[in-house]
Amino acid sequence: MDFSIQLRESRGVTVLDLTGSLVRGEPCEKLRRQVGDLLAAGKKKLLLNLEELSFMDSIGMNALMKAVILAGEQGGEMKIVRPREMESAASATSLLDLYESESEALSSFLAS
Repeated sequence: MDFSIQLRESRGVTVLDLTGSLVRGEPCEKLRRQVGDLLAAGKKKLLLNLEELSFMDSIGMNALMKAVILAGEQGGEMKIVRPREMESAASATSLLDLYESESEALSSFLAS
Protein backbone atom coordinates (compact mmCIF):
# COMPACT_ATOMS: atom_id res chain seq x y z
CA MET A 1 0.00 0.00 0.00
CA ASP A 2 1.15 3.52 -0.74
CA PHE A 3 2.07 5.99 1.95
CA SER A 4 0.43 9.41 2.25
CA ILE A 5 0.29 12.32 4.64
CA GLN A 6 -2.76 14.58 4.89
CA LEU A 7 -2.47 17.83 6.84
CA ARG A 8 -5.17 19.59 8.83
CA GLU A 9 -5.43 21.99 11.76
CA SER A 10 -7.31 21.22 14.95
CA ARG A 11 -7.36 23.43 18.07
CA GLY A 12 -4.12 25.15 17.10
CA VAL A 13 -2.30 21.89 16.39
CA THR A 14 -1.13 20.69 12.98
CA VAL A 15 -2.35 17.12 12.54
CA LEU A 16 -0.56 14.82 10.12
CA ASP A 17 -2.81 11.89 9.18
CA LEU A 18 -0.55 9.06 8.01
CA THR A 19 -2.00 6.27 5.89
CA GLY A 20 -0.48 3.22 4.26
CA SER A 21 2.92 1.74 5.10
CA LEU A 22 5.71 3.68 6.77
CA VAL A 23 8.74 1.75 5.57
CA ARG A 24 12.32 2.28 4.42
CA GLY A 25 12.84 4.63 1.50
CA GLU A 26 10.47 7.27 0.16
CA PRO A 27 7.80 6.98 2.92
CA CYS A 28 10.35 7.73 5.66
CA GLU A 29 11.91 10.50 3.59
CA LYS A 30 8.47 11.99 2.92
CA LEU A 31 7.73 12.11 6.67
CA ARG A 32 11.09 13.71 7.40
CA ARG A 33 10.58 16.38 4.72
CA GLN A 34 7.03 17.15 5.83
CA VAL A 35 7.95 17.54 9.49
CA GLY A 36 10.96 19.69 8.59
CA ASP A 37 8.86 21.91 6.32
CA LEU A 38 6.19 22.40 8.99
CA LEU A 39 8.75 23.29 11.66
CA ALA A 40 10.45 25.72 9.27
CA ALA A 41 7.06 27.34 8.65
CA GLY A 42 6.65 27.95 12.38
CA LYS A 43 4.28 25.07 13.11
CA LYS A 44 5.51 23.95 16.54
CA LYS A 45 2.62 21.79 17.78
CA LEU A 46 2.49 18.62 15.71
CA LEU A 47 0.33 15.54 16.09
CA LEU A 48 1.05 12.39 14.11
CA ASN A 49 -2.15 10.40 13.72
CA LEU A 50 -1.22 6.79 12.96
CA GLU A 51 -4.72 5.35 13.25
CA GLU A 52 -4.85 4.60 9.49
CA LEU A 53 -1.26 3.40 9.23
CA SER A 54 -1.43 -0.21 8.06
CA PHE A 55 2.22 -1.19 8.57
CA MET A 56 5.44 0.21 9.95
CA ASP A 57 8.84 -1.48 9.86
CA SER A 58 11.78 -0.77 12.16
CA ILE A 59 13.04 1.93 9.78
CA GLY A 60 9.61 3.58 10.00
CA MET A 61 9.78 3.50 13.82
CA ASN A 62 13.22 5.08 13.58
CA ALA A 63 11.78 7.81 11.31
CA LEU A 64 9.14 8.56 13.96
CA MET A 65 11.77 8.90 16.66
CA LYS A 66 13.89 11.16 14.45
CA ALA A 67 10.84 13.35 13.77
CA VAL A 68 10.23 13.71 17.52
CA ILE A 69 13.88 14.62 18.09
CA LEU A 70 13.83 17.15 15.23
CA ALA A 71 10.70 18.79 16.62
CA GLY A 72 12.26 19.07 20.07
CA GLU A 73 15.52 20.48 18.70
CA GLN A 74 13.58 23.19 16.88
CA GLY A 75 11.44 24.19 19.86
CA GLY A 76 8.45 22.16 18.80
CA GLU A 77 6.36 19.50 20.42
CA MET A 78 5.20 16.29 18.78
CA LYS A 79 2.63 13.82 20.03
CA ILE A 80 1.45 10.58 18.47
CA VAL A 81 -1.90 8.83 18.22
CA ARG A 82 -1.09 5.20 17.66
CA PRO A 83 -3.00 2.15 16.60
CA ARG A 84 -3.30 -0.60 19.18
CA GLU A 85 -1.01 -2.86 17.13
CA MET A 86 1.84 -0.47 17.86
CA GLU A 87 1.39 -0.60 21.62
CA SER A 88 4.17 -3.00 22.57
CA ALA A 89 6.76 -1.75 20.09
CA ALA A 90 6.19 1.97 20.64
CA SER A 91 5.81 1.69 24.39
CA ALA A 92 9.33 0.30 24.51
CA THR A 93 10.68 3.81 24.09
CA SER A 94 9.91 6.72 26.38
CA LEU A 95 10.90 9.12 23.59
CA LEU A 96 7.46 8.91 21.97
CA ASP A 97 4.57 10.80 23.56
CA LEU A 98 1.77 8.32 22.78
CA TYR A 99 -2.00 8.69 23.10
CA GLU A 100 -4.96 6.38 22.54
CA SER A 101 -7.09 8.98 20.74
CA GLU A 102 -6.76 12.23 18.85
CA SER A 103 -8.91 14.12 21.35
CA GLU A 104 -6.70 12.94 24.23
CA ALA A 105 -3.56 14.02 22.36
CA LEU A 106 -5.00 17.42 21.41
CA SER A 107 -6.02 18.05 25.03
CA SER A 108 -2.48 17.29 26.15
CA PHE A 109 -1.17 20.24 24.13
CA LEU A 110 -3.40 22.55 26.16
CA ALA A 111 -2.09 21.10 29.40
CA SER A 112 1.56 21.64 28.50
